Amino acid sequence: MSTLMTVPSCVEHNTEKSNADEYLKFILTSTSGGVPREVIDRTARAITRLMKKKSRSLGKYGFSEVHGSPSTYTTDGTAPVDILLIQETLVAIARAVYHYDSGKSKKLTSKMIAMPLFLGPNIDCSEDWRMRFLQIDMLTTRDFIDRPVCGANQDIFAYQVIEEDGIVLVNMRFYREQLACVIAQR
Repeated sequence: MSTLMTVPSCVEHNTEKSNADEYLKFILTSTSGGVPREVIDRTARAITRLMKKKSRSLGKYGFSEVHGSPSTYTTDGTAPVDILLIQETLVAIARAVYHYDSGKSKKLTSKMIAMPLFLGPNIDCSEDWRMRFLQIDMLTTRDFIDRPVCGANQDIFAYQVIEEDGIVLVNMRFYREQLACVIAQR
């Protein structure tokens, strides 16, 4: 069985990886303990391709070219987190999962809010926001325990679509530990 992540959606959307997908994969693989070697290798190859192309997006991954030494890169071991890009990518994944889960009969077109719970609350957020964040994290964790979970390879990617009281939740779990929740109104 392949250890590569395949979000349930149409073939077109799974084969056309965007830079946003690659960035999310990088963030997830660099913050997860249970990532298969195959995924780590593919992520490293993607960054190597960016280096060879001298991509301007390398800074997102925490890499910079060494001044005066072309094709030599350095990192300080950290990477800035582009929360908006991560949220946009999670929304796109949630839309695809919802469409797939409905047998391709329904689409989410309303505004969606993505909560990348795997990042934890922002250190600058208010105490009220921190408590709300922790409550959503606890409820999402509880959903994965109490409700049915979908996904062909749940060690890599698992999801739930929950529709209640005019709200749609798409809970996602990456690499058995990294949670995200996307919320939409129906």
